[in-house]
Amino acid sequence: MKPLSSLPSFSSLAVDLGD
Repeated sequence: MKPLSSLPSFSSLAVDLGD
């Protein structure tokens, strides 16, 4: 997973989580 400080948007976090 990318560091939260580097996420371009919350959507990227969902993708990294494997949604």
